[in-house]
Amino acid sequence: GQRVINIKDAVIYDLNKINLNKGVGPAITTPEEFVEALAQGGDFFLLNDIVLPENYVPADFTGSIDGQGFAITLAGSKGLFATLTDASISNLTIKGKTAAEGSYGVLADKAAGKVDITNVTVDVEEVKGSEVAGFIRLTNVKGSEVAFTDCKNLAPINGTGKAAGFVAYSNESKLTFKNCQNLVSVNGGNDTAGFVADFENGDLVIEDSVNGILGVTQVKGINACGGFVGEGSANVTVINSTNYSLIYDNGTSDWDSTAGGIVGMFANRGDVSVFTAKGVKNYGDLKTRDQWYQGAGGIVGSAKWKDTTKLYFEDTINYGSCVKTGTGPNLGGFVGYTEPLILGRKHLHG
Repeated sequence: GQRVINIKDAVIYDLNKINLNKGVGPAITTPEEFVEALAQGGDFFLLNDIVLPENYVPADFTGSIDGQGFAITLAGSKGLFATLTDASISNLTIKGKTAAEGSYGVLADKAAGKVDITNVTVDVEEVKGSEVAGFIRLTNVKGSEVAFTDCKNLAPINGTGKAAGFVAYSNESKLTFKNCQNLVSVNGGNDTAGFVADFENGDLVIEDSVNGILGVTQVKGINACGGFVGEGSANVTVINSTNYSLIYDNGTSDWDSTAGGIVGMFANRGDVSVFTAKGVKNYGDLKTRDQWYQGAGGIVGSAKWKDTTKLYFEDTINYGSCVKTGTGPNLGGFVGYTEPLILGRKHLHG
């Protein structure tokens, strides 16, 4: 009998040390082991679903975690990680509930360095607070690169500040999205979007991605609101992607009330800024309380600073209608209000 027990223990030990998908690394099977993994750093993988306790406090992490299709359930914390630095998170679903106030991202509050997020789904009950996001609230360390691949946000977003399905604010970083989806409504304050609420001083590429469900979801805020980007600058490129959400800017400002099917407001905040849309479609209707020279546009709500901001459209279609609830006249099938030069107009439809 003793020999059988020893053999069984040896087999369990081997399974906890060898991940056939990623190679060698310790397995995580309990909440305690998860907390220990964050403190230790390195490469890990899950062998089962994990439910974190109510007193769980997000911590920084450097390394990799392969969820292998399992889920981690939160019980009211401000997300799963504090800061992800040079990290890879893959094949994971995040469930449960998060904090009802404060600023945070469900996956992580911040990201820095090179961060890869692959096949991760956020499916908590609701993301509620001030500046909030389904995945990462903030990435502002110069030179950081954060890549999302095959990721999905299913958690309704309700913030009072910047709010987005994926990233609330990014500065001096490179963000890429490939085959990602935000399939819920996003309600926020200043700068609200399905993917990135506020982006500046970096490179943003969104490809083969979808925001919203037609007739079901909305992006609603009180300032710059967009299907994929609320307020953008620097280099923003959207390729073969579609917005289905209603975009509604309910702000009362005479200055910044703007709604766009893809980007709410695009304006230079540094060197020359270029927005490029290729193979893009918008089905969502646009509403704005525009008062002066902002507006609602099927692709871009408004674009400013004609000498340093450029727009380029190719094979782009808008099916959405634009409605104003204020007195401003600036509605457009593609751009509500524009100062910049439109560089390309190949195969445009509206």
